[in-house]
Amino acid sequence: EMLELHYLANPDGAVDFALLTDWADSSVEISPTDSEVLTHATRTIERLAQKYERTGRRFYLLHRARIWNGTDGLWMGWERKRGKLSELNDLLLGNAETTFMDTGARPPEGVRFVVTLDSDTRLPRGTVAALVGKMMHPVNRPVNDPVTGLVVSGHAVLQPRITPSLTTGAEASAFQRIFSAGRGMDPYVFTVSDLYLDLLDSGSFAGKGIYDVAAFEAAMAQRFPENAVLSHDLLEGTLARAALTTDVQMVEDFPIRYDIDAARQHRWVRGDWQLLPFILDLGNGIDGLGRMKMLDNLRRSLMAPTWILASVLGWLVLPPEIVWIWQIGLLATLFFMPIMNFQSGLMPSQKDISGARHLGRIASDLAGHLQEICLRLIFMPHQAALMLDAILRTLWRLLVSRKNLLEWRTARQVQDSGAASKRASWRRMAASPAIAVAAMGLTML
Repeated sequence: EMLELHYLANPDGAVDFALLTDWADSSVEISPTDSEVLTHATRTIERLAQKYERTGRRFYLLHRARIWNGTDGLWMGWERKRGKLSELNDLLLGNAETTFMDTGARPPEGVRFVVTLDSDTRLPRGTVAALVGKMMHPVNRPVNDPVTGLVVSGHAVLQPRITPSLTTGAEASAFQRIFSAGRGMDPYVFTVSDLYLDLLDSGSFAGKGIYDVAAFEAAMAQRFPENAVLSHDLLEGTLARAALTTDVQMVEDFPIRYDIDAARQHRWVRGDWQLLPFILDLGNGIDGLGRMKMLDNLRRSLMAPTWILASVLGWLVLPPEIVWIWQIGLLATLFFMPIMNFQSGLMPSQKDISGARHLGRIASDLAGHLQEICLRLIFMPHQAALMLDAILRTLWRLLVSRKNLLEWRTARQVQDSGAASKRASWRRMAASPAIAVAAMGLTML
């Protein structure tokens, strides 16, 4: 259904649409249920292709067989999403054998660009044509170094603006309404500007966008060890030179519950810390700017634990006449971005807008910002525990166990499996009251 919507929004030009799929991890290579699902998907894609066959074959199913992962002791798609893209490039370039199964027709030869979308990403009308036009601009055309393969000028990847959606109906939630309004600082969710691109002409890639197949694959070839890379987007954006195009946008579903968002952040932080070996290896082709971006992600993951530590230490070691100033200063850090966003909307955007309507919008914005600040303060202990768990878990896996480095659960899996009851929320967020009780006890002592 989503592929059909993508096609109806972008029907012009030589644009094909494909589902790029794996089965879930399993203890067996293939099960009867797997075959049923694949048969259903193959039949449905074929029906979709026939529905629009007057414009030529447009729809494909590219499904990969599981292979045995000896490190984790299970059957899974090779290298998950990074492996999907790598094998897709091989298929399009005719370079090597892949694990794609026989599911019918294959994409035509000569595909030059690939637009990557997650299953919860939506393409507004004309997005593909706009992205291809920008990729074809002489300034953007990528040039690979003939020796290293790295993109040295132009851009092999373009990252469009990502706008979070608002869900309506039964799945709508207060969490989504408050946090999907574009007030956040998360570069993976609110891709609206790129300081690195503005100042240093090298942007970041957040996984959704367009890339030049040949230039991208030349920059990526033989650079990733197996069973080691979970978050590959930043590496790809660095090696293939990414750029942000803010006047083209995609829409992505925003998590409807806090636990879904927390699970996603935990996965991102694990992926960021698994790049530590790439930061320390000076001979892998990653420049200083790329390492700085990776270190910046590590810094961001330490903000919540540092905030909690600074607050607790303030009560424990500072004299009474100073501790209040210290704590107010910490609280002010939560207010800074909302205040900046709020004051930018104080002046009317149009001259003919009524005063009452403008004041009503200001009051609504103020209420939203205050809700966001309060919830961020409430979530802070859990965020600190979540980040520390992700960091310590990753360091253990990197340095000791060497297992589960590709552990991955999609947002849909988390949403379907996560209980939304109050008891389940208390169980998941038990670290918050534990930290509060411990901090209060230490302060009283």
